[in-house]
Formats: sequence, C-alpha cells, structure tokens
Amino acid sequence: MARRVINPETVCRPVSPTYSHASVASTGRLLFIAGQVATDIKGRCVGDDIRTQTAQVYTNIRLILEAAGATLDNVLHTDVFMVDVDRDLEGYLEVRKGVFTHNPPPSTLVEVRRLVAGEYLVEVKAVAELPAE
Repeated sequence: MARRVINPETVCRPVSPTYSHASVASTGRLLFIAGQVATDIKGRCVGDDIRTQTAQVYTNIRLILEAAGATLDNVLHTDVFMVDVDRDLEGYLEVRKGVFTHNPPPSTLVEVRRLVAGEYLVEVKAVAELPAE
C-alpha cells in the first residue's frame, strides 16, 4: 500500500507542486504534516506578530488533522522553526498552551535565519497517530 497524500481544501493549496501538506504512512496510522506557516486559505500571510501567526499555524494543523480524521490530541511530536527565539518564544508558548491544554506532545524548537518568506516568524511541522478506524 502506497502512502496517501492529504491536501485539504480548508487550507491554502501547496504553493509548489513539489510538496503536499501531509501524508499518511502505508500502515494507515501515522500522519506526517509538512511545516505550516501563517497562511490563510488564500495563501496570504496572517498577522505580523508571533501570537497571531502561531494561532494561524495551529489552525492549519488542526484543519489538516480533521481532514485525516484526527484531532490535535493525536499529535505525537512537533518541530518548531522560529526566526527570533529571544523575542517570540513567550508569545509562541502562550498560544501553544491554549492549543495543547493537557498532555502536550514533545517538541523540538530550532532558531533559523529565515523561513520560506521574510514575513513568516514561525513554522511548525507535526507527526500524528490516526485513530483506529
């Protein structure tokens, strides 16, 4: 069984034909979500502050999870890429606490020089386990 690609209509279409938003492992249980930035459904950057951008990033992740039949509770791990940890960590964590209200998944955070476009402050990718069918 080949992997299944997920590009829900509830989030911006991939900006390049070289990637998909998510794929489900051939076992059908693991969902790998590509790094999400603060884009709305039309591909426009949402917000110029870390709180607004983080909220949009996690909205995109939630919508992708829902398209795959999962919720934020199914997230096993996140990787976070941030352009200015000193300035933005507190605001990011404030929003994340509201996203994962109990038993937050493990996470790795890395400061990067720049994301795909200069207006983005944070990018998050995630791995989730899909519920049994």
